Amino acid sequence: MPDHSVEHGRRPRILHLSADFPDPIVPHKTPVIDRLIGLVEGLYDHHVISLNRRSPSSMQVAGILAGRASPVEQASVQPFPRGECLTYCAPPRGLLHATMLDKLADWIARRIAETDTVPDLVIGHKLTVEGILAQRLAERFGIPYALTIQGNTDQKILAFRPDLARRFGSIFHGAATVFCFAPWAQRAVEKRLGRREGTTLAMPCPTVHDTIHTPRAGGTDVISVFHLRNHAIKNLDGLVAAVRGLAAVNQPVSLKIYGGGTPEETAACAAIIGDAPGLTLMGPRTQDELGPIMNSAIAFVMPSRRESFGLVFVEALFAGLPIIYPKGASIDGYFDSLPFAIGIDARNTDDIAQAIRTAMAQEQPLKHALAEWQAAGGLEQFTRAAIAETFARGIDCALATSRVAN
Repeated sequence: MPDHSVEHGRRPRILHLSADFPDPIVPHKTPVIDRLIGLVEGLYDHHVISLNRRSPSSMQVAGILAGRASPVEQASVQPFPRGECLTYCAPPRGLLHATMLDKLADWIARRIAETDTVPDLVIGHKLTVEGILAQRLAERFGIPYALTIQGNTDQKILAFRPDLARRFGSIFHGAATVFCFAPWAQRAVEKRLGRREGTTLAMPCPTVHDTIHTPRAGGTDVISVFHLRNHAIKNLDGLVAAVRGLAAVNQPVSLKIYGGGTPEETAACAAIIGDAPGLTLMGPRTQDELGPIMNSAIAFVMPSRRESFGLVFVEALFAGLPIIYPKGASIDGYFDSLPFAIGIDARNTDDIAQAIRTAMAQEQPLKHALAEWQAAGGLEQFTRAAIAETFARGIDCALATSRVAN
């Protein structure tokens, strides 16, 4: 087996498989994986296969299962700057989940063989979807694979498909490296699939900016930031109920929500808010505009029902703003026992209200504690440089696994 290091003539070839990657088919997907790749751009030769799913008819499914039809819509396959994107066919609600992904993996394997582009490492950017592809491709070509554990989707599929637990366990434990976006996600997966012995690294999602701003007391508003199309997941109705509850006991709060949406999405959110006192939709803001807004606020709150990471919480801490986040999701596990990061039960309106009350009443001491934590290097692991180092270390560890095995 040849040495794939840079010193031996070329950069290692890394194949990324992701269903959460902006591409010409669905441009507005999360940019997290794209940002991660950008952090280690010059160290490896990256190629992304960006995946998009479409629900086929029963006749199409039968054709794919019988080998008469391709799992991939050929007209959808197209290049883009990071690699290529495609649309594959798979029924909704997890029906034939592993079977259809195995068909897709075989299609990708044939394409790799035809183009003579066998990677040195394949990374599946979720355990329960792309991980199925990554393991099958790794076995086909005799190469290592790595995974990212993102939390939300992996938890839903692990819970919904217990019949695939043995398969998921094999994928999880067989990976050369596993990157976990947050500690809670690793704990949740290991609770179902067993403790992992291989290299497992906590790797936060990278922000666009990682300049630290000192907290500033004297804010007037509690704020939240999310795209209005996500209002159900972000628990807008729970937030509204908490604000109403505070007003009912003569503890009014000014809560401003920043984020864009279509006219229909904005109208839906306005209807949920109704006449809730002090709650205002502020519309979209750019990343550069949000920094000063956060720095001048009292606290940031987002009681999401589901959240794989919640990058905006880290952005708030960089901006000097205490946070209220959902326990068992998002960034849970990174800030245990730190007073300026208040974990709440997102299902409990009283818990949300109490956290807002605490953030307002204790703004100065909470921001003082946050300033001290910032000064002591608390945000170091969330900087782009630190995340790049973690990502590269995990990739190199996986590549070394291949060399040792051979």
